[in-house]
Amino acid sequence: MWFILFAVCTFKVMCIFIFVIYCVVSFLLVMYNSQTEELRKYIVPQDTSSEVGFSIESCESMDDKLEVLTEKLTEKEYALQKSQYEIKNAGKMLTDLENKTSSCRDRYRSLMIELKKDIRKIEDEVRMLQTQISNLSIQREALRSEVLKQQEDYQKMLGNFSKELESKKTLFSSGIEKSRHHRVNCFSLP
Repeated sequence: MWFILFAVCTFKVMCIFIFVIYCVVSFLLVMYNSQTEELRKYIVPQDTSSEVGFSIESCESMDDKLEVLTEKLTEKEYALQKSQYEIKNAGKMLTDLENKTSSCRDRYRSLMIELKKDIRKIEDEVRMLQTQISNLSIQREALRSEVLKQQEDYQKMLGNFSKELESKKTLFSSGIEKSRHHRVNCFSLP
């Protein structure tokens, strides 16, 4: 993708450069319309023998420069490809991280929902247990008061029974003494 963008930008720059050259040439032709020979003298050097030597030397230096530029271009292309590869890897890592983050968020959200449900359920159970405990406490107090009342009634009954028993005992013992006296009297008769 970067290579395509680089190629497009290079093409645009070349088009602009060519357009500028055509504009300059057109301007010069318009300015020197009648003086074409004079224009040629300014553009092309006069000495033809030096021209051949200059062009050979310039071609060699241009070839050297072209080789250097080709090497630099190759290095830049390699660096560009390496950067593109690193960008793709970084993009993949970011996508993976984003996917993991979203899945973690989803898991966290579902866990929180489940925990809230569990908390509500436990709160309901606690309320129910508290209600049962309060009901059992009330029943226990009622049973305790009933047991205390029954103990009091039992104590009263026991007290009444022991009083009746004593009164019967005294009646029985006095009846026994009378019958003993009577028996003793019966045995002692001359």
